[in-house]
Amino acid sequence: MLPDITAAEKGLSMKVSYVNMNLNNIDHRSLKMGTDFIMVVKVTNNTFSRVNDIALTKMVPSGWEIRNTRLFEAQYGIKQSTFDYTDIRDDRVNTYFSLGQGETKTFVLVLNAAYKGEFFQPAIWCEAMYTENCYARHPGTRVTVTGE
Repeated sequence: MLPDITAAEKGLSMKVSYVNMNLNNIDHRSLKMGTDFIMVVKVTNNTFSRVNDIALTKMVPSGWEIRNTRLFEAQYGIKQSTFDYTDIRDDRVNTYFSLGQGETKTFVLVLNAAYKGEFFQPAIWCEAMYTENCYARHPGTRVTVTGE
């Protein structure tokens, strides 16, 4: 099976960026083992009405570990947008929320490049669960965690 490496947007737009702990942009495709960094996902409603029950799935490659974002909010000034529910797993964080017309919400995920090797980061998905053809997809990519 070939991984889905295409971007797609319909009704929602999504921008994914990666920053270091000083909030400077970094290249997430090649990181030194032990590096803490942040995935920032911004989702915008481009429709002409409110969209409820949006599901955002932020998957991470097996060489990265998810850190508890709440521990970093005060220390780094990281503040997420409000959401209805979030489910943190070993390999992904699922976040559920709604967006008003033209509204943008920002979600952050603190990560650590924990294991040396080459891995595949799956696509990041965002879709309205009950609104047909309302979604955004950020393509997956290969990532490398280098030794110390």
